[in-house]
Amino acid sequence: APPSSDPSSLTEPAMTEPAMAEPAVTEPAATTPSPDRTPVPETDVTTPEVEPAPTAAAVTIEEATTIDALWVATDLSDGDAHVLRLYEAFYGRQPDLDGARFWIDQRRSGVEMDEIARAFAASDEFVATYGGLDDAAFVESAYRTALGRDIDPAGFAFWVVELDRGMSRESVLVFFTGSEEFTDRSAQTASS
Repeated sequence: APPSSDPSSLTEPAMTEPAMAEPAVTEPAATTPSPDRTPVPETDVTTPEVEPAPTAAAVTIEEATTIDALWVATDLSDGDAHVLRLYEAFYGRQPDLDGARFWIDQRRSGVEMDEIARAFAASDEFVATYGGLDDAAFVESAYRTALGRDIDPAGFAFWVVELDRGMSRESVLVFFTGSEEFTDRSAQTASS
């Protein structure tokens, strides 16, 4: 079973706003007439120097301290991102940092995506989510969990037939997580 940790133990990095200086206002001796010809003192408003908002430092997978940082790690490959997407499809959640690193290391050492998916499918978390469902209910649940939407009739019929023909549930989810629809949705989720 894939290692996991309590998702509630993950914390997001604190966001701080850059400090802004108050504008400097000086009053010179000269005055400028207003439209109604009443003298109004001139003021010199100086725009304060504003530091750019802090950006996340470029980090590697091993240096990442949050899942958000892991998603944008400088050494995260497409295959690594596919491993991260498995968590959403199989468990309906973002990966935990230790588990994500473990499975990325496994993939990089030559373990095929189908083997990783089999391990995910053998986990208690997956069995608790999908284990008691028939194929039709599994496909419906997979659409909601992985794609965030209701099933479409043609897709539903296709995947139920594939399962009837012997395709494994983990293979269905590997296809979902490799789809453009899922990849786009996952990228939006990771960046929000």
